[in-house]
Amino acid sequence: MNQINKQTDMGGKVAAGAEGETRPLASPSRRRLIKLGASAVPVLATLSSQSALAGQCISTSAWGSAQISNSASEAARHASHAVEVTTGYTISAWNSTDSTNAAWTAFTSVFGSSPAANALTFSDLSTKLGTVYTPYFWNPSSLGFAPSDLVMGHLTNDDKGYFLVAQLNYAVGAKPPTACVTDANWQAIVAGTYPVGNPWTVFQIRTYLENNYIVQA
Repeated sequence: MNQINKQTDMGGKVAAGAEGETRPLASPSRRRLIKLGASAVPVLATLSSQSALAGQCISTSAWGSAQISNSASEAARHASHAVEVTTGYTISAWNSTDSTNAAWTAFTSVFGSSPAANALTFSDLSTKLGTVYTPYFWNPSSLGFAPSDLVMGHLTNDDKGYFLVAQLNYAVGAKPPTACVTDANWQAIVAGTYPVGNPWTVFQIRTYLENNYIVQA
């Protein structure tokens, strides 16, 4: 796994947010649309686009509070507490049809080789991860992946792809530091209950994962 050293144009991500994934993680009663207006761009840019933060992450709670406050001083304060993070396996690695690459080798070492990695469907993945990894797992069908499709070659480089790859990384032990995402917070994110009262959408989760170098394309 390589350290990620690139800048992310957060302003562009936020501007594109209206076109991005806004699927809620929980039931309709907990449905929330993302509320990142143009005024939020400076704060998010401060948090995630400065070169000083390349390869670093900020805790989920700090990230969320800075978005809510929309304060540059709040963003700078949290950014000063960023910690180094080594990204998990990339979307490209998981999407590779080479079942001998590091990501799939790590997967089979944990979950076994039946079915073979190159024959694993999203339905199979649900069975494997949903049985032994329930606290960290969100059913791919609920994200829009077709159950009969092979995982290899069908992991999309979009909001739901980032979210599912984060779950795959957790499943094989390639987790971010707890200073970025505690186990309790990740389980709440996956359950669609983080933060309480206004749970993150898939777009918001992807924004956090990508811009804090936890998942990369």
